[in-house]
Amino acid sequence: LARDAPVLDPTGYADLLAGAGCAVDAWETTYLHRLPVLPGADHPVLTWMDGTALRPVRAALSTRRFDVFRDTLGKRLADAYPVRGTVVSFPFRRIFFVARTQGD
Repeated sequence: LARDAPVLDPTGYADLLAGAGCAVDAWETTYLHRLPVLPGADHPVLTWMDGTALRPVRAALSTRRFDVFRDTLGKRLADAYPVRGTVVSFPFRRIFFVARTQGD
């Protein structure tokens, strides 16, 4: 199951807003979420994704296929986002804009 990127890069949004006649300030930042590791629980990033990115995947797959997918993803996330002590550091990108029209 694949989907297109849900967002443009900062330049793409700035171009859209400027094309609509706005003066644009745009910036990008990455927040570092420090997710707690709970004994006996799934990997913290997998748990976080359950309420976000995994929702459409869960809806598209049978329970059995979703469980296999989720288990495989959990293993990959553990490799990509290792536990350090009692937390997992999870960088989360955000893009911000201020757009002004001539009346502002």
